[in-house]
Amino acid sequence: MLLCAAVALLAAAPAWAHRVRVFAVAEGGRVLCNGFFASGDPARDCAITVETLDGKRVAQGRTDAEGNAAFQIEEPGDLKIILHAGEGHGADYILKASARQTAAAAPPGAEPASAPTAPAGPAQPAAPAAGDEARLKAVVRAVVQEEMLKLRRALVADLQRGPGFTEIAGGVGFIFGVMGLALYARSRRRQPGD
Repeated sequence: MLLCAAVALLAAAPAWAHRVRVFAVAEGGRVLCNGFFASGDPARDCAITVETLDGKRVAQGRTDAEGNAAFQIEEPGDLKIILHAGEGHGADYILKASARQTAAAAPPGAEPASAPTAPAGPAQPAAPAAGDEARLKAVVRAVVQEEMLKLRRALVADLQRGPGFTEIAGGVGFIFGVMGLALYARSRRRQPGD
């Protein structure tokens, strides 16, 4: 029976490796999408669709060699990103409107505002211009979003890899150990001559 369970787990491993995931982040008015398989391989040349939650299609395209796709989307509200990886494999992701609004707050390349002039007097450290601060925030936001997307992808890929041979062998060994203890306890209860 244990051998059957081990064979079933090993047979399921290739199917597990074909699970697909998709994530998305907002950058200004753009939606950046990333699709990948549980093995960590990018979902290359896959159809990707962006819809509103009521089913209205607002964009569609295909992923590139890295599993990425980008869309300029002006539609307000939450968006559903749907990845079709073929052969019945697919995934979706809901990108909340609040995340899109936060990303659009300071779009990259914002024009600097004129800095107020300081009254004449003792030398003071120069304060950054308002436009410089907005551009810096936009650059930092873009870099953080890109790194978060990579981190999410790595974490989900690690979680989805499933148990390896070591974990399966350890589980089978644990089961045999428990069975051995149970049989030992049972044999101790039956004393010779009972």
